[in-house]
Amino acid sequence: MTGPGWWDVDLGIRRTFDVRETATLHLTFQIEADVDNSTNSTFFNLSTAAWGNSAYGKVSGQNQSVQPRDWQFAGRFRF
Repeated sequence: MTGPGWWDVDLGIRRTFDVRETATLHLTFQIEADVDNSTNSTFFNLSTAAWGNSAYGKVSGQNQSVQPRDWQFAGRFRF
């Protein structure tokens, strides 16, 4: 017995802004955001596939290897 497949959509965005530019200095500010499991999908574990087991075909909880949605933000000056 196999359960439905699982997917993982990770997204990221980055934007760079020019702060100051001279002949000797090029200063920029960069901001970025990353999100893991952006659909925040839940996937469940299936129990054993052995016929003699009383837990055959039962859903035994959430799959812990698929983490919930996680955001990360960063900003940096580059010179």
